[in-house]
Amino acid sequence: METALLCLQDVPVYFGYFNEKVILYAVSPWHLTKKHGLVPFRRKEKIMPTRNKMVALAVGIGLLLLIIELVRRRKLLEEYSWLWLLTGFVILVLTMWFSLLKWFTLLIGAITPSSTIFLFAFLFLIFISLHFSVVISKLTDQNKELAQRSALLALELDELKRHLPPVNTNAK
Repeated sequence: METALLCLQDVPVYFGYFNEKVILYAVSPWHLTKKHGLVPFRRKEKIMPTRNKMVALAVGIGLLLLIIELVRRRKLLEEYSWLWLLTGFVILVLTMWFSLLKWFTLLIGAITPSSTIFLFAFLFLIFISLHFSVVISKLTDQNKELAQRSALLALELDELKRHLPPVNTNAK
């Protein structure tokens, strides 16, 4: 396996032999091997960069604190807070346990851990949309039932008013 001469914006630039020709190539996120041809390039990151870890920790802790405060002030119901709390917890776990993030990255066949994070974010948006669709459907049914009950009560009140004698408001 050749070693990169240099990296330009995380793109490895190689000098090597391929099919008996001397070539200089820069391919990302793929690289050439003699045995398999073009294969995914995986960086050998051992730890998460410190700046990324600090930002992810701040986001995770901030999200957890915000959700707890919203529930405490009764601005967010407990039944809706579980998905947000789970999200903050997952952010913290993946930040502190980078090897787990790399394992998920290999499991789903992604090339970089950031791709895995984007996949998780996309799945979160799908789940939250599905959850809110279910809640809206329930509320729509309840609203329809309340409107029907209100119409029946108004009809019943009108019938009762017709059968009662008029009330004399001028009597002293």
